[in-house]
Amino acid sequence: MGGAVVKAAQAAGLEEKEEVRKPVLAGEVEKSIALGRSGLIRNQKKAAVNLCRLAKDSDRVRRQIIDEGGILPLVQMCRSKSQEVQLLAFLTMGQLAMTNVNRCAPIDDRDRHCIRACCNLICRCIVVSFCLSEAESCVANNTG
Repeated sequence: MGGAVVKAAQAAGLEEKEEVRKPVLAGEVEKSIALGRSGLIRNQKKAAVNLCRLAKDSDRVRRQIIDEGGILPLVQMCRSKSQEVQLLAFLTMGQLAMTNVNRCAPIDDRDRHCIRACCNLICRCIVVSFCLSEAESCVANNTG
């Protein structure tokens, strides 16, 4: 009975659906990073979507993104002309900051907590900014 209630709530939009995780395929990280280096916005968008999804998977995958050189393309995508690419790149970097093992230097738990809090705050600010921009665009299109 409980499962039926959850499914009904999901169908009505009252409860978020659980995200179905796709398995990380061999070469997927490298391919996404290569796409991220592209100057084409559509390729950057594909890369940003894939890297954001992959970064949510596990510490192993997050470390792989870092080790394979994914930080520089993500920084470049943060400067993209597409706000969607920027948002996804920032969210991905926030996910990468949540690895249990810091790759640069040893830090204590207090610093790690501060870094995570800052990344989350930055991501939230970007999301709010993106939403406000989209709302302004909708208002401008409807009044024109």
